[in-house]
Amino acid sequence: MAAPKTLPFCPVLQVLDALLPLYLNSCLLRSLQEALASELAARMNAMGTASDNAKDLRKVRTMAVAACPTAYNTNLAQSLLSRCLPCAFAARAKGVLMYPCRDVGKLLRP
Repeated sequence: MAAPKTLPFCPVLQVLDALLPLYLNSCLLRSLQEALASELAARMNAMGTASDNAKDLRKVRTMAVAACPTAYNTNLAQSLLSRCLPCAFAARAKGVLMYPCRDVGKLLRP
């Protein structure tokens, strides 16, 4: 039976001291890169969803205007006025001359 070959002397502690910081550095760098890639992927996904929703909304709006343009424009004007009037009345009460749009300005002029 032959004697087992002996390996040359290997300073295990010196090798670990040299490799461990490099390994930890690479693990930290990889985790930072994965976090950045994940954030960018989430942003791209959100922007894609927002674009799809905007396209769908544009289709619905186009169909609503085509179906009855007068009713659509009247509803739009009413919703804008319902948002503008409270601000305009509050500004008028404070003495600030603020006319956010011509129609509201006509309603508020003395």
